[in-house]
Amino acid sequence: MTRFVSLSAGLFVLSAGLLIAADVDTKKIPKDVVDEMEYRVGEWESKTLIDGVEQPGNGHEVTKWAPGGKYCIIVTETDVENGVAREGICIAGWDPATNKLVERWHVSDGLHLSYQYNIDKAKNAWVGTFTYADAQGKKFEGESVVQKTSHDEWTWKASWMEGGQKKTRSAFNRRVK
Repeated sequence: MTRFVSLSAGLFVLSAGLLIAADVDTKKIPKDVVDEMEYRVGEWESKTLIDGVEQPGNGHEVTKWAPGGKYCIIVTETDVENGVAREGICIAGWDPATNKLVERWHVSDGLHLSYQYNIDKAKNAWVGTFTYADAQGKKFEGESVVQKTSHDEWTWKASWMEGGQKKTRSAFNRRVK
């Protein structure tokens, strides 16, 4: 719980700084994007698969609105992922320069991820790309999809090429009630 409180406090400071520095006219954020972000608000439990292999333990995510109601703060905890416990924080919001929903992630093991999504209302999905960089200097790019399967469930899948092989990571997420 202490780590969660520390992450939340640090994230609040980070989010406040980003909101001040962003200089975004929030009146121009499309309503459907705000509605899509609202979908993620809440508490979620997840099960992760890496290259199709289910990982032990469950993940936990809390998503809430940042002050001003135009950006979301996401805090995650994964019990065990390939034998490594991880915590992550994210600021998610609209990028008017690219007209995309963007997530900027920082993870406790030094991993940095940036996702850019187009909202595809017809497919009930966010479809996009991501960039990955870790503390050891490894970098790559890939594709990512958030598929809303119901009001209380969504799946996430990312894929990329690494060492000549296609790699995947996915998660099934269910709202905690």
